[in-house]
Amino acid sequence: MNAKEIGRRAGRVFEFCLPDNWIFRSQEDQEDYGIDGEVEINTSQDKATGFIFKAQIKGQKEVNIIDGGKRISFSISLERLQYYMSNIEIAVILFVVDVTNGLVYWHSLQDDEKLRISMKEALTKKQDTITVHLKTTHVLKRDNINELLEAININLDWLRLNGLKKINYSEIFKKSTDEKVQDWLEQSKDQSYYAYMEQFERLYLKKEHEKLLQLIHLVFPSKTEKIELRFYAGLYAEKVCEQDLGLGSEEYYRASFEIFKQLLGLVRTSKFSKYYQIYILLLCRSWILRQQINIDYHHFMSVKMVGNDPLMGLIAQSVQRQSSLNVSINLLKTIRLVNHSIDQKDPNIFLDTFPKLATSIILLVHKLRDEGQKEALEALDEWLSYCTDLGLKLALNSEQEELFILFLNVSVSLKVHSKDQVNYIAVARQMIEWFQKKDLQEFFLDYLDKLEEKYINDNQEYNLSPDEELDFYKKHAKKLGFDFDDPNDEFGRIIKQGLDDYNPERVLKDCENLLVFNSSALGVPAKMVGLPSATMKIIHCLEYKYTGGGWGLDIAYQGFGDIPDSGFKNRHCLDCEKCKPRKDDWKWNSRWQAEMYKENMELFRKLDSW
Repeated sequence: MNAKEIGRRAGRVFEFCLPDNWIFRSQEDQEDYGIDGEVEINTSQDKATGFIFKAQIKGQKEVNIIDGGKRISFSISLERLQYYMSNIEIAVILFVVDVTNGLVYWHSLQDDEKLRISMKEALTKKQDTITVHLKTTHVLKRDNINELLEAININLDWLRLNGLKKINYSEIFKKSTDEKVQDWLEQSKDQSYYAYMEQFERLYLKKEHEKLLQLIHLVFPSKTEKIELRFYAGLYAEKVCEQDLGLGSEEYYRASFEIFKQLLGLVRTSKFSKYYQIYILLLCRSWILRQQINIDYHHFMSVKMVGNDPLMGLIAQSVQRQSSLNVSINLLKTIRLVNHSIDQKDPNIFLDTFPKLATSIILLVHKLRDEGQKEALEALDEWLSYCTDLGLKLALNSEQEELFILFLNVSVSLKVHSKDQVNYIAVARQMIEWFQKKDLQEFFLDYLDKLEEKYINDNQEYNLSPDEELDFYKKHAKKLGFDFDDPNDEFGRIIKQGLDDYNPERVLKDCENLLVFNSSALGVPAKMVGLPSATMKIIHCLEYKYTGGGWGLDIAYQGFGDIPDSGFKNRHCLDCEKCKPRKDDWKWNSRWQAEMYKENMELFRKLDSW
């Protein structure tokens, strides 16, 4: 088969592979240098669309397949390629036809930046030809042309953007009216908006947070950019804080508060639509609610941890009632805002804010369930379920797998303490079978496995270890501004002593007859943090009725090394014949401490009144 025969066969194979509503017009006899023809895409009703691209068709008896079958290597005239890349302002697609096997491979030329770089290097070296690499997966098929259409559209977009670089703006604006110049300025803001938004998202996905923050600091204060762009710049700053600092960290709360405060100021001083007003109000309201729920849950746990300590119980319950009231008021306002966001034409406010907000509200749901508040629990659960189902539907319709997981996680988290928890986890596994991103699917399946293992047959309502309880108090103290790591902070020192003495196991393990009580004489720091051990300690021996105490548990028990007979242990325990150390595996916890208060209530009241 000679070159002409290969060329004719290539043309026939190419036209045969085109869809029936695509029209091929040969241009070999026209002045388009090196262009074999153009293709116009008509509708299924055979109506012209004006969608046209150029075709360069090259036949090969045998194509050169490389890279283990992944690519085809094809040599083309450098002069001709330069003409395609620099002179033609309509998309040019290279088609290499394997006439032996009847396959047509395609490659979009002008928007191939790597090929453009290779072309410049080849020109410098004064080469005659250059190699183009085509993917073996890019095969022209009449019943599967979506990928080719997408490639043509991307090429056309590249040509449009590249065409802007060739415009002589100075000359155009000199000849334009005032209205036209103003119109161009507004259009330039729109172009800047979409370019920056794309750059924000790419930097965020690549986790190039430092570059992203630098860009945000440039854009947010700029009054020459669209106010909507400045708004979204602030939202990206918050997303970076969440990833870098952690959603529940104190550093995140401080940073996000400053961001939301600036966004609120921007909305108040600029002409934003109702959409953006709802957006920032919901962000701020959600921020406050998350804080309030965390504080309320802390007070709820404090009530459980102080057990039967009468005075601390009254104080903790009083504080919790006030915090619960604050949560209820703000929760109603936040629910209204969420409902307003659902009513908007654009669901992005709801999709963006609800999953994070729901995480905090779920904590409230578990508290209400523990408190037995059935009516409030049913109403809140019904609203959360509606919002979650809506979010799952929207994410499914838009095929946003990451968003689907966020809402599915909310759904599962709502049900993990219910009687049908295992069934809900099984349903969640089935709901992600459609995922295309298998790594994301495996990640969530692993999470569900761990969740099932954690909650199956776990009927304990309250199961924090002493270390977890201690960590709970530390975080709350920090949030309230008590710096217990600073020796110059007077209130911080009080809290530190309470934290050090929270677990008295080191004393109690020495003898079964020993008890350690916390005095009810609590100061302001102890009451604010809800820390029962930030007070005087009372040490008592049930066998001999010895009693001692002091501010610091270790000094009260061990005494001072250079002072003879100082400390409870030196005075009463060293030569005691009835000393009975507790078992090696015995561990202290707050539930045990509550039982000791309950069993020895009269004794505690007597000792506490001294």
